[in-house]
Amino acid sequence: MHELSIIQSLIQTVEARLAEEKAARVRSIRIRLGEVFSEDAFRQAFDMLAQGTALEGARLEVESIEQRFACPGCGGESIVRHEDLLGHMFVCPRCGRVEEMAEHGDVEILEILAEE
Repeated sequence: MHELSIIQSLIQTVEARLAEEKAARVRSIRIRLGEVFSEDAFRQAFDMLAQGTALEGARLEVESIEQRFACPGCGGESIVRHEDLLGHMFVCPRCGRVEEMAEHGDVEILEILAEE
């Protein structure tokens, strides 16, 4: 589950922001998530990794965005969803070219609601 490392990084980022703001706990976090992720798997991993942190029990609000792929081989354009991937790889449906999909840029923190 590749979501684990990304969520761990997300949790560390949020905890660093909490320390700067001198807040103790996150009530909710709103993120933008690329469709290359399974939202269900992302939520499960978030719940698991948030245990014992300032994010435990926080409401996770997810805004999904499309990820477009322009094939460098044939120029064809596609929308990539998590079910289209083989691991981190995407196969162009037009020409069969295999490309690795970058995922870290597809998670963005939009809002954090915290309390002291």
